[in-house]
Amino acid sequence: MDPQLYRSKEIQDMIEEEDDHHGRPVTQEKITHSGLFGRYGCDTNLELFNSTLQAMASINPTPNFIIYTGDSVGHSMPMDQWIQSHTIFAKMVQSLLPNIPFIPSIGNNDVFPDYNVTCSDSKLQFLSQVWSPWIPQDQVSSFLQMGAMAVTPIDGLTVITINTILYSVNQDRDPLTDTDPCGQFAWLEDQLDIAQSINNSVYIIGHIYPGLDPFYQLEQWYEPYILTFYQTLSNYNSIIKAGFFGHIHRDQIRAPAYDQPATNPQPPSTVNPYMPIFVGSAISPVYDNNPSFKVFSADDYLNIQTFDTYYTDIYFSNLLNHTNWTLEYNFNNVYDVQSTIIDGQVLNELAQYFNLNRFGFAVYDYFSTSSYDADAVSNICLVGNPTQSTYLECLDAFDDVDLLMTKLRMARRMPKSSINR
Repeated sequence: MDPQLYRSKEIQDMIEEEDDHHGRPVTQEKITHSGLFGRYGCDTNLELFNSTLQAMASINPTPNFIIYTGDSVGHSMPMDQWIQSHTIFAKMVQSLLPNIPFIPSIGNNDVFPDYNVTCSDSKLQFLSQVWSPWIPQDQVSSFLQMGAMAVTPIDGLTVITINTILYSVNQDRDPLTDTDPCGQFAWLEDQLDIAQSINNSVYIIGHIYPGLDPFYQLEQWYEPYILTFYQTLSNYNSIIKAGFFGHIHRDQIRAPAYDQPATNPQPPSTVNPYMPIFVGSAISPVYDNNPSFKVFSADDYLNIQTFDTYYTDIYFSNLLNHTNWTLEYNFNNVYDVQSTIIDGQVLNELAQYFNLNRFGFAVYDYFSTSSYDADAVSNICLVGNPTQSTYLECLDAFDDVDLLMTKLRMARRMPKSSINR
């Protein structure tokens, strides 16, 4: 979030000039002004953020809890504005969404400088103070150590929020020697053990999901960490109901197998073989997307049953001088999902449907940007393949010109890159 109502020319210039790790500016058009609710290519301003919180309170006044997948601070901010933005964010959430359990996770822009976080450092200390209303007292020590916590917002559910920045390819670490940064994987397994022992269901939330980005099909975590994550979760797939992540400013799904070929060459288990991952878009329209948020419904066993996505169009909001938060789609209706729950198997089957029905995939791709413009990444291999090796194997299984072009584009790239969202 940008703490200024209208973005200053200095910040605009800084964003235009900064490389976003893709070798291109964050925005490629000259910013000459900003509308009341911001504009595409800019981060969220106060008017848009205020409108979003009010829309959430109006559409669903009494949710059981709110999951927030990180990045409450805009891109490329100097430290004084970074601190100010964090403070404003926390105050506005507490003011407009009072008495609702709010469960945050750390985004790469939530630390300063970007992606710069280590074990027990000053950034975690700062966030523990700003986010203190949302961190249970018995979770303060784990948050201060690694930026993770486990909370029980309702009976029967454990929500585990992990610090995914520790695993990012933008971190300067060797995953072969530093196999468990800050001891978070061991901590995660302990939390899963506890949840299992008391028969709790589990949601796992974080900022950067363990898989490939949709823009360049490159790993967002170091691959050893991706494999360790799914291997750790594979012993608890009966209680893990969903994962919720963000980072890419795109509304997408993932359904990777818990048993990855590199760690378990056997076929995936027949019981809950795939992890259902929901990747939220963003409020910020900085990466050519409209703002959006989701309202999930779950059954008595905390299985996700469906969700509604709401959005507002930035262009028309500025034109009309007011936002118009609208139901964009209901997941079950738009994709004709007949299952009573949305688990990893359902998401995996939906990906196969997309391969057979390109119109269905075109709809999915359009909603990916919250009805702004389709990315036209014409393949479905991203849904189930979190590493480049399995992704390429998936491409090999298809005889399709679009997928061939994707492989040719990948062959021209550097072996390692990253995405800065």
